[in-house]
Amino acid sequence: MTTNRQIQKETKKERIKREKQEAIYNDIFKTDYFIVVIDLNKIEDIITTEKNIFIKHKFSCCCYDIQNSSYYNHSKFYHIQGDNMTYKFIIQELIKQDFNKPIDNDIICNHKFFEGIDTIEGNNIQFEPYLSS
Repeated sequence: MTTNRQIQKETKKERIKREKQEAIYNDIFKTDYFIVVIDLNKIEDIITTEKNIFIKHKFSCCCYDIQNSSYYNHSKFYHIQGDNMTYKFIIQELIKQDFNKPIDNDIICNHKFFEGIDTIEGNNIQFEPYLSS
């Protein structure tokens, strides 16, 4: 016995909202290395009041593990300096520093969707990006 499951289709209103957000993001965030999917209503939210922070990009996803990469579980740090640490500002600074650019042409990482920035517990100047596939 087979079951037919209907895939939920996007409503016209949802499609228009998504397309509008994509157009704005394409204007603001020009990069080939990741896709920003943070809600537009949160893009101006302040992440921290600190003026100097570090974004720790840890290569601990399954993409590096499966490919037996020497980079697995290693990290790269990005220094961000500014007065207004919003998602928008931090992401724009990360783009300038080629964040998520492949570190090895032989490794393909599927985690390209930039969903947020997480704090590292007990540390007020170090953060980690939340990337999904």
